[in-house]
Amino acid sequence: MVEDEQVVDWERAKVITLDSGYEDSKLQGMIENRDVAFLADGRHLWQEPEARQYRNTSLFYNEEGEVFYKTEEQDFIQLEYRGYDKSRKSQRFGFPKSRKDRRIFRIACSENPRIFPRISRQSKKFRREYRRRTAAERINGRLDRDFRFEDRSIRGLAKMDLFVSMAFLIQLAFACAKVREQETAHLAAWVV
Repeated sequence: MVEDEQVVDWERAKVITLDSGYEDSKLQGMIENRDVAFLADGRHLWQEPEARQYRNTSLFYNEEGEVFYKTEEQDFIQLEYRGYDKSRKSQRFGFPKSRKDRRIFRIACSENPRIFPRISRQSKKFRREYRRRTAAERINGRLDRDFRFEDRSIRGLAKMDLFVSMAFLIQLAFACAKVREQETAHLAAWVV
């Protein structure tokens, strides 16, 4: 699906956001090889919920991408995400500001690309971009449910384009009618 040139404009794409069902290292690699960031909500695949050690360091990480520093006293300190290092293809982590330790640790995305994608799940950018996906999913849900697209077989891209365009025009007409009636709440609702 994603390889189809008509589905994705690779020249303009900066981020592809998918739900956890599409989380796959092969798909992620194919997308990131085109210099596009891959965002997918993580699936829980580990049998044990404990943290794993990063190489032979004092760093440990869990499946959610949270990183911890293990002290000599065997205490775990959760580190904060400090951004993506493009030159080293790694994520940076540091101690919370309250600790007054300015060390920065890097974890290579190649360690586990599913857990350490270019845009960390710990970042504000991930949450912002992922919210965009949920907005698109609500629109897709309306098309499927309200216009019954899930019950139909529409063959051909031109027909599908026509049906989707008509559905959006109908939704906009309802929204315009509500604005004319000075009802600005629930513009997507069908009742005028």
